[in-house]
Amino acid sequence: MVALWTDIVNPAELTAFSRVALEAMDDSLLTRILPNVLQDDVKFSWKVGEAVGGEAEYGEFDTEAPIGDTGGAEEKTIRLLPVSRKLLLSEYEQVTEPARVSQLAEDRADALVKQIINRLNRARAMALVTGQLTLNENGVKQVANFGRVAAHTNAAPTALFSATGADPIADIRRFADMVSDAVGAEVDTIAGSTRIATAIGGKLAAAGYVTGGGSVVSRGVIDQILADHGLPPLTVYDGRAGGTRFIADDQLIVAVGGGFAGGTVFAPTVESGDPRFNLGSGERSGIVAGLYKGDDPPIGWVLAKAIALPILANPDATLSSTVL
Repeated sequence: MVALWTDIVNPAELTAFSRVALEAMDDSLLTRILPNVLQDDVKFSWKVGEAVGGEAEYGEFDTEAPIGDTGGAEEKTIRLLPVSRKLLLSEYEQVTEPARVSQLAEDRADALVKQIINRLNRARAMALVTGQLTLNENGVKQVANFGRVAAHTNAAPTALFSATGADPIADIRRFADMVSDAVGAEVDTIAGSTRIATAIGGKLAAAGYVTGGGSVVSRGVIDQILADHGLPPLTVYDGRAGGTRFIADDQLIVAVGGGFAGGTVFAPTVESGDPRFNLGSGERSGIVAGLYKGDDPPIGWVLAKAIALPILANPDATLSSTVL
């Protein structure tokens, strides 16, 4: 039998600790594009293809306003899924470090929060690169096609950024225009690996953007040239976990961030409704954590769980391209 071990660590306190840790650690490029959003429902609905541009019209006084076009939007619904993991608090640790069991539980929770962030980041990256989310693990098989226009997935550069005669700035400007034309908002995020940044820096002199100073320019010069062409700075992103990158080092991401493209949507877990977690009705969405103990053997488990998925609610506000 396994039950909450509340006399050692209050689950409300461990949950609060985990939420603070999540807020502190979940601050990557991917989160800035798809920020965390809390809601009360385990399902999320959005519309794809809804008109976001268009223009109003002038008219004479005392005339009826013309009706706008919503673009024949398609409504999509997805069920959010649990993402969780637990770590052992061994019998040996309890015997040899009885005064530190509470601290050990917090240490485990801290590690679990990082592991949940890693899984969310891998899902965020998949959504941004492919325009969809495919899950096939632990009995879950789900494919969420967010409805991104095909041209925004693996958009082709005029030439690979490593190729002779490549003009990365012109390609990035074209990609940004594709996104802005589709959603009526200016791109604020251009992201790629260190390898991509190096390739761009090696092509700017050859493409005639700079003269003198060698064949490879610095990131500061890259950003200045991007700014001169009405583009945001290049964000160098090499995030990875378990030795595997979240975004391959040949992938460039262009996006309108800050929640415009979508978000990482969290729903309430069953545990968050347990009175022992002491969470108000407005606090149930988000990560939860608790310490559990078994009787035979007398081992402890720290469990962390969230119900969360990244959603490209405005998928055409993102674009990916293989540039190397």
